[in-house]
Order: sequence, then structure tokens, then C-alpha cells
Amino acid sequence: MIQEAARGGEARVQAADSPAAPNVPTPNETVPTPSETPTPSETPTSQRAPVRAFIDPERLAMLRELDSSGAHAAGMTGSLLRDLVDGFLASAPVAVADLRAAAERDDATAMQEVAHHLKGAAVTLGLAAMAALCAEVETLVSSGALMSARGLIPRLEEELNGARSALDAAVSSR
Repeated sequence: MIQEAARGGEARVQAADSPAAPNVPTPNETVPTPSETPTPSETPTSQRAPVRAFIDPERLAMLRELDSSGAHAAGMTGSLLRDLVDGFLASAPVAVADLRAAAERDDATAMQEVAHHLKGAAVTLGLAAMAALCAEVETLVSSGALMSARGLIPRLEEELNGARSALDAAVSSR
């Protein structure tokens, strides 16, 4: 069931690359720099993006359904959703730092591997915009456009900051 859901997420990520997809910046859209964008802790709760702005509600519902159906692996503590979110929030910042380090070394292989891993984790949690950015990094790196791929890392960091707040809210709202 999880593999089927992952394949469904991949289809949504591919669709998210289209200009009509919500929450995915278009090529002509101006994205604020990190210094212009307040972090979630600086933004009043009333101004924070809703969970729906970062997390695919269908994916979130599917994860909650799996959680309530007892599909969680034996030996794991807490809920499936909480464990997935905790794992993502622990590993994603490290992955983004690894991506930045690989970009600074012009290590195309490492950049593709890290972006691919991060994309998979984002798809699992329904973070379509983050997954789309990772897919774009993969595409740019595979075409030799390392500088362009490097330029997406700040946007990826911004997306991770927003996703962090949304994921915490999604788990807390259970």
C-alpha cells in the first residue's frame, strides 16, 4: 500500500511541475530571498501559511488512515505520521546541508543523490513543492547546469522552513 501511495505521489510531483499546479513557483515568479522571508518563528501565527499550503491534504489523509489502521511497523514507537515527520525533520536539514556542500565542491553525483533522496522523503509526506524543487535540481544537475541547481538551494531551504511548521501543525492537530 505504501509503495502504491509513493507511486501516486510521484505522479502528483510530476503534475506539480506544470504552471497550473498550486504551491509550485512558476519560472517567472519572484521568490523572496531568505533575508526577506521571515522564519516561521518570526511570523505571527495568524500569518503563517496553512498546512494545506505545504502538505498535500490527500497524502496527509492517507498517512493518517495508515496510522489509524494499525499499519505501523511493529517495534516503532508513537504514530506512523509522527515517526515519519520526526525522521524527516531530523534528516532533511542534514540533506540540504549535504546538497549545499556537494554544490560547493561541484560534485554532480552527490548533488543528484541527495536531491533524489530528499525528493523521495518529500513525496512521502506530501510536500509537493519541495519535491518539485528537488526534481528540478536533479534535472539541472543531469544536464550539467550545476550553477543553476546551486541557485535553487536557498529556495529549498525556505521550503523546508515552511514545511517544518506545517508538519508540526499537522501532527499536533491529530
